[in-house]
Amino acid sequence: MSVLPLVLVAALVSIGKPIPWPRDFPDEVFPVKMVHAHQAQIRASRLITNDQWGDYLIYLFPDQKVFMDGRSDFYGPEIGNQLLHVVNGAPDWEKVLDKYQFDLALLPVDCALSQMLKKHPRWQVVEDDGKHILLELRRSQVLP
Repeated sequence: MSVLPLVLVAALVSIGKPIPWPRDFPDEVFPVKMVHAHQAQIRASRLITNDQWGDYLIYLFPDQKVFMDGRSDFYGPEIGNQLLHVVNGAPDWEKVLDKYQFDLALLPVDCALSQMLKKHPRWQVVEDDGKHILLELRRSQVLP
């Protein structure tokens, strides 16, 4: 027996039914719950995150400013290299954070920067769900 008739019947039955547009990005890849829970803080801060999550943030909030998103050709190699230096924990990572006056970090928990910020006295954990972490610069440490 051929499966072609079954495929044709299934196709005909589904014609006319709209495919639902996704309401959000997948939780497995993006910090969906954390972003929604801390939306006001994220939107009011100088945030550092990875480029993929930068894409997510500007999708949700088109006026959100991000250090970098997936359009690396737009930002150029200088910004791209600075982001890589910071998230990978290169020796000058603190200089880059200070240069851009970041006061919030939204990162995967297993990235080098999140591990360093968790131990740094100037930073504190806001939320850690085991996959994503949100850290903030202690208010007494914010640069003028």
